[in-house]
Amino acid sequence: MTNTNCLENFKCPACGNEESFRIAATTIATVTDDGTEDHGDMEWDDDSYAECPKCYRHGTLKDFQVTSQPPSEWEAAPPTGDDPAKKPYSVLLLYPADVNDGGVETYYAFVEAPDPIAAVALARRQAVTANECLEFEPEEFASLLVTEGHHADQPLFNK
Repeated sequence: MTNTNCLENFKCPACGNEESFRIAATTIATVTDDGTEDHGDMEWDDDSYAECPKCYRHGTLKDFQVTSQPPSEWEAAPPTGDDPAKKPYSVLLLYPADVNDGGVETYYAFVEAPDPIAAVALARRQAVTANECLEFEPEEFASLLVTEGHHADQPLFNK
C-alpha cells in the first residue's frame, strides 16, 4: 500500500504498518453539555504524539516518517519468524483504583515489543482486552514492573 494523501511517507518503523496511526491533533470544536456537535479542521506537526495501532510503537510523528535514505538491511529483507527488533518482556500492572480491592489486584503479561515503553503500552491493551466486560482505558492500568524476558514462577529477589 502506498499512501498518497495524509499519510504519504509515513510508516511504522517497528512493524511496517502504513494503514493508520493514532495522532494527537488540535482542533476547534463546538461543545455543549450534551457533548461535541462539530469540529473544524485538525492540525498536527512533526512533533505531535503518534502511535501505531498494530504494534503500539509510539513517539513523535517524525519518528514514523520515511526518509529518502536506502532501506536498512533489516527493512530490505524483513526476517521471518521471530522479529529481532522485538524482545520478550514481562509486565506487571496495577488495576484501576475503582476495581482494585484495596490496591492489591494486578495483571501480569508476557509481551514482545521493541522497548520497555512499548511493552507497557502493549500489556495495557492486553489487560483491557482480557477485561472486556469492564470498561477501562489502557492508561488506567499503572505499570509496576517491567523486566526483559518472560519470567514465570521465578523469585524476583535473591536471598
